[in-house]
Amino acid sequence: MVNQTPIKIFTDNRAAIQASSNPKSKNHIARQIFLSLLCSPNIKLNWIKAHAGYFGNESADLQAKSAADSETTNIHQIKFSKAFLKTHLKKFLTQEWQRTWEDATTGRPIHNIIPKVSFDPVCWTREEILFFTQHGPFPSYFNRFKILPSPNCSCSHILMAHQKASRKSSKNLVSQGCGQ
Repeated sequence: MVNQTPIKIFTDNRAAIQASSNPKSKNHIARQIFLSLLCSPNIKLNWIKAHAGYFGNESADLQAKSAADSETTNIHQIKFSKAFLKTHLKKFLTQEWQRTWEDATTGRPIHNIIPKVSFDPVCWTREEILFFTQHGPFPSYFNRFKILPSPNCSCSHILMAHQKASRKSSKNLVSQGCGQ
C-alpha cells in the first residue's frame, strides 16, 4: 500500500514552482518534478516569502550558502536545458562557420557583398543569385569554361565590371532586405 500521508514542501522560489507546474518545460529537472507531483497527489508544493523569518527556509538558505562557499563541495553532473545547449551550440557553430567563410578560397564574390554569416535568409531572386555568384548565363562565366572565346558582353564590357555589378550596388541590394 502506498503511503498517502500529506506532504507539504515550502519554497521561496516562485519560478521553480511555475516551471515545475508546466509539463512542457524545457528544463528536465522541472519536468521530473512535474511528473513526481502528478504521480503523488499527497505532495503539495507551496510558495513562502523569502527572508521573512521562517526557520526552515532561513536554515535552508544558510546551508545552500555554506555549500556554495565550501571548497570541498561534492560536484554533481548537471544536465543543461535544451534551450541552453541550442543557444550555445548555435553560437559556436556560427563562429566556426564565420571562420571557415573568412578562410575559404571560394565564394569570394559573395563574401565581398555579405562578409558576415547569418541564419537569416538573403531574399534574392534567382537572377540576382546567378549574377552575384558569377554562375549565370554570362559571357564571363562561359569564358571561364572555354565555351566562349571572350568574357566581354555585346557592348564590349566585361560583364562583371559593369556599373550595375559594382560593389556599391550589390551592398545596396543586400541592405534593402526582403520585401522592402
